[in-house]
Amino acid sequence: MEDIVPKGEAAIAEWAQFRDGLGKVDAWYAKNGGQGPFLLGGTPSWGDIVVASVLIWLRIVWGEESQQWKDISSWNKGRWAAIVEALKKYEYYNPGM
Repeated sequence: MEDIVPKGEAAIAEWAQFRDGLGKVDAWYAKNGGQGPFLLGGTPSWGDIVVASVLIWLRIVWGEESQQWKDISSWNKGRWAAIVEALKKYEYYNPGM
């Protein structure tokens, strides 16, 4: 794994590309007119579950205190942390599996 992880300028460019990609997803969320944290406003949809699943996976892989997770949590006015928090009651993580 260490051999395939981008380093230096390549890592910075990949991180910026990831942030920009989430910015495009943020535009979808913005279309709900501020009616809630989800794509459909106050009602979670399958799309929200997919987005939150990826975000939760990243949080688990990197750790909640990692710089990567702190970055993601702050992007798009905290949208990603808010979605994860809004769906927290559905989250189940068993590290022993």
